[in-house]
Amino acid sequence: MRRLLFVTLLLSACTASEEDARSAAAEHRVDKVPVAKPRADRILERGGPGRIVYLGTTSVPARAKRGQSVQLTHYFQVDTPPKGDAQVFVHAEIAGGSERVLVADHQPVQGKLPIHLWRKGEIWADAHRVYIPEDLPAASVDFLIGLYVGQERWTTEAAAGGSDGRSRLRALRFPIDGP
Repeated sequence: MRRLLFVTLLLSACTASEEDARSAAAEHRVDKVPVAKPRADRILERGGPGRIVYLGTTSVPARAKRGQSVQLTHYFQVDTPPKGDAQVFVHAEIAGGSERVLVADHQPVQGKLPIHLWRKGEIWADAHRVYIPEDLPAASVDFLIGLYVGQERWTTEAAAGGSDGRSRLRALRFPIDGP
């Protein structure tokens, strides 16, 4: 009887905790994606069933000067909920090249809701800020994104040109103003 009561209390606590997390993250859940042409690239959980659809990225402002920060918002839709969790990686490289000039890895939806709690059909807006280095030696950068656990990236499936072939999706070419 004690064991049954303990398991029941444990399950109730887990359910309440999940609902608290979903409540805290509700502002990041959207019904519509403000991207002109939503994409349908997929990010696949390694060794698990998870399939997350990458829909696109927006930026505010649309272009920036060196030394400014920019808010990027990535849109993900759950096709098949993953069993495990992952972080979002964001790399910026000089446009058309391979020199990495920025890394902005982070927990999705500001760490408010782990992706194993995302549900089928939900769309999540993952907003974060990046700083454009003052000494950036290029007129534009390519932002590449994906999901990873430890040192392993989740696999990506994209239309021609939508991926760099290294499990990174080409999210956005971002113009930089100024000298």
